[in-house]
Amino acid sequence: MLADLSIMIQAYNEIIRNGGQAALVEFEGRDEGSIVERKKMSLHQRYDRMGNVPEIVKDRKGYICEACSFDFEQTYGELGSHYIEAHHLKPFKDLVPEDVRYLDPIEDFAVLCANCHRMIHRQEDPSDLQALIAAIKKGRK
Repeated sequence: MLADLSIMIQAYNEIIRNGGQAALVEFEGRDEGSIVERKKMSLHQRYDRMGNVPEIVKDRKGYICEACSFDFEQTYGELGSHYIEAHHLKPFKDLVPEDVRYLDPIEDFAVLCANCHRMIHRQEDPSDLQALIAAIKKGRK
């Protein structure tokens, strides 16, 4: 057990020395253009959210994308039934640790398909649902 603890401490110290990331490993003899996969340990902060928030939002807002009107159940049948993603319109990152804020499931969240959810996070302001809707309309012309 002490030997394992020593190895873990060495790994932890390596991660700290590397700014929170495990050192990169060089792979010899690989072909040019090959894909290399590896698991990498990193140290980061984690903020817990209430686990049932997405379900509350989806139950109240429904399962059709508010930006593009995509309906998973219509496209995928039973497999897509009751599937959609919930998006904070008041960014979670703006919440100060240990502070509390009260959000309205209807006004402060959007239900989005996976594509729209990724795209809204690419915007300068990921809380601007109307800008995403405008971009979709502009793109469809």
